[in-house]
Amino acid sequence: WDVRLSPNPLTLLGQAASLGALIRRLRQAVAQFRPNVIHANTWPAAIAATRARLPVPVIWHVRDVRIRPPITAALEGRCEGAIAISRFVADFLYDRHFPPDRVHIVYNGVDVERFGAKRPPGDVRLELGLAPDAPLVCSVARPAPWKEHGLLVEAAALLLRDFPAAHFLFVGAWGPRERRTM
Repeated sequence: WDVRLSPNPLTLLGQAASLGALIRRLRQAVAQFRPNVIHANTWPAAIAATRARLPVPVIWHVRDVRIRPPITAALEGRCEGAIAISRFVADFLYDRHFPPDRVHIVYNGVDVERFGAKRPPGDVRLELGLAPDAPLVCSVARPAPWKEHGLLVEAAALLLRDFPAAHFLFVGAWGPRERRTM
């Protein structure tokens, strides 16, 4: 169910039809496979699973805080629990009246072996024109406005007062949804 919120009534009718089709498929899958739990990986999946009134508990995996209040209100009493990917997301759910005993923080797993250095750090510093012993702070993330990278820039300005030799490196690529307003 690819949700695109719109004021266009025809778009909304199409969304309702798609939701109905997804609910029918969910009911068929539950009848066929008899799962013990439904893991809804997005809010649209959680809406569909809770609207289907399945005889199986629904757990909503919450990765984002850009979710409108009517969506969280619709899910708060219908999901057996929620998985939050961070303390920030958990706090967002608490603010939206999710009971703390139903919100569980599970950080995204990272295979750190995949990110081993491919070359010596000194080579990278040399390539960047930095002294071998210069303090370097690196932020790796997509530069989305809601991640508030401006706070890191403010912190960098404060740190430079005490550590004038420090350097700050921002690494990331724009995602398809971000507006380039930073």
